[in-house]
Amino acid sequence: MSGILAKYSLDIISNLGYNIYTMYSVKQAAEKLGLSDRHVRLLLEGGEIKGKKLGHYWVVLGLNYNRKRKPKRMVVKQKGGS
Repeated sequence: MSGILAKYSLDIISNLGYNIYTMYSVKQAAEKLGLSDRHVRLLLEGGEIKGKKLGHYWVVLGLNYNRKRKPKRMVVKQKGGS
């Protein structure tokens, strides 16, 4: 977001009663939750993560999300064998 638009958007969000220090970009939220950016957007669109859409951008307002499935485990194959 451009500087002016970002400042204006943060003012709007703050005036709605949200704490700007607990807001995250989609990328930041994805990193903290261990999910892809696309998956976070899908969760926002579905209302499973609290957020607001400002133009083309999402602002994540909370990271209260519990995965429904356990994360996939990486299987390490051993070379050789006995």
